[in-house]
Amino acid sequence: MSVVLYSRSSDLFIVVIAQILCQYIVMNYPSHTPSDLNDNTVYILGTGRSLLDLNIYERRYLNAHPRTLGMNRFYMHYERLGICPSMLSLSDFNFFADLILRRCIQRLRADKETIPYYISNEYLTFYRGGALRNIRSRRRLRKILEQHEKYEPNSLPDYGNLIGFDVSNESRTFYWPRSFDTPLYHRRGSLTVAINLANILYPNCDIKLLGVDLSNPGYFYDELITERNQRFWVDGKYSESKKLGMHANARPKAHDPVTLCDAMRDVVKEITRQGLGLYCCNPDSLLVTEQILTYAPIIDDRQRSVPPRLSRVDASRAPW
Repeated sequence: MSVVLYSRSSDLFIVVIAQILCQYIVMNYPSHTPSDLNDNTVYILGTGRSLLDLNIYERRYLNAHPRTLGMNRFYMHYERLGICPSMLSLSDFNFFADLILRRCIQRLRADKETIPYYISNEYLTFYRGGALRNIRSRRRLRKILEQHEKYEPNSLPDYGNLIGFDVSNESRTFYWPRSFDTPLYHRRGSLTVAINLANILYPNCDIKLLGVDLSNPGYFYDELITERNQRFWVDGKYSESKKLGMHANARPKAHDPVTLCDAMRDVVKEITRQGLGLYCCNPDSLLVTEQILTYAPIIDDRQRSVPPRLSRVDASRAPW
């Protein structure tokens, strides 16, 4: 009997020691500043469920990286992934997007963050323009916000690092701004705007897309969505997308046969023309299976030589 007890105790001791060692290894990678990450890549972080498949090394690498752009709702629950982006973007202007902006600002303030938040200039016109300035534009924008559930927007919470840019609205003709002097290219969703934004901010960098699935309408925070809080997390197309098993922007509209995949073909040509790469890090993304983008790992061999560090999310807030 004593031998059996000793064996079980030994097994438990080995398990405990192994857990301690694993935790030590994860939390004590050699420390490197973000500037030590010697790649020329900017990462765009969508909100697809494939983000849940990232391993610890990839999450730590992205969390330490100086060029990560979180789209739309990403920041609202970034701690589920342990990846705090270095900047945010929101290009849509409507009821749902207004809720996102407010929730993100509230979260940024609570986290005492100061990362750049790139938003459509329409928000700055509406909320920061002054009572007697741009009266006609502000009246038009108010009508857009009030189209849903008689929404009455209150004043926008303060955040010192809001950066506005102009954005086109479903441009039927492809063009590609290289500066903020021209409205950024928008076609079938905010992804084209995010890519345009990243290309302007980092004109010499390749771009990798994460969490841009399209073949799966789910989000990495699906478990948080209920019928009661749905409007805070998804737009009105969410239920239909779940039923059809495909993201709304990947489907043609009744009045517009162009899908996001169609629009992305022109974007890829432009990035390639610049001598840069545009890749998708999810091999099951519709952009890859439809042969629009080439699959690429999050960390290639050149990047893998540089160890990541825990920088923007401390151990108590990271889920791993």
